Amino acid sequence: MELWPRCELYVTVSDLIESFCQAWGQGVKIKIQSSKVKESDFLFIDSSRSRLNLRWKQKLDFRQSIDWTSEWYKASDPDIMTKNQIHRFLEL
Repeated sequence: MELWPRCELYVTVSDLIESFCQAWGQGVKIKIQSSKVKESDFLFIDSSRSRLNLRWKQKLDFRQSIDWTSEWYKASDPDIMTKNQIHRFLEL
């Protein structure tokens, strides 16, 4: 996601993975590997500047965003799915 919903929503990577697995359905296997690279303890995407400068407004909530992403990855034809999702999005 390029623009994250409002600041009220804080989601851990673990929550994101769990939500995506639920949206995907059966057959998802997650492999967690340790890394020598230290990540920040807290990662956050702030869309306030986009809301202010571009008048961007959130149209999909977190769950919908995950569902749409899962749907796109599962599509047999990503081009058709992209066009369908754009059409659906514009109707919101």
